[in-house]
Amino acid sequence: GSSCKLSIPVAAGWNIVSSYCDPAEESMEKIFNPISSDIIQVKDLVGGVFVPAFGFNIGLTNWEAEKGYLVKAGTATTIDINQGKEIDITTNNIPLYNGWNLFAYWLQGNADPAIVFSSIVSRVVQVKNLIGAYTPSFGFSNMGLMQESQGYMVKMNNNATLQYDGNDILPRPIGDEN
Repeated sequence: GSSCKLSIPVAAGWNIVSSYCDPAEESMEKIFNPISSDIIQVKDLVGGVFVPAFGFNIGLTNWEAEKGYLVKAGTATTIDINQGKEIDITTNNIPLYNGWNLFAYWLQGNADPAIVFSSIVSRVVQVKNLIGAYTPSFGFSNMGLMQESQGYMVKMNNNATLQYDGNDILPRPIGDEN
């Protein structure tokens, strides 16, 4: 992929974050060091915990691009990935396993979760963010659109592979310069 940099906004409280920019410096300590006073903890779904203020780290040595991370911040801040390689969505994909997964969103724009998961929908029980959920079997979604630099949780009823498609990105509304 081409080189990239990314600023991931983090609100005070809990966030789920991810990056389409695979950091050149993968060390969690180095990524979070500039904002360590703002970050209470970083977690994954398999017991990994990193508490920057205490240098306490179990199982979260390196940032893994296919994963999402739960980040609790004391104040709003920004995680800066200053240099890295952009994930090539045409050749990279995300393995999803039976049960809950915390995964990265690699598209650079918003997309409807129903479209993102359409090719593996029979294996998707539920997709969640911190505000709502998409439950395909009920045709229900109150989570809004999937967004750049956010991470998501998905419960699968079987293993599957998530392959992102740049054509799934929704057009930006006229006049939206962001």
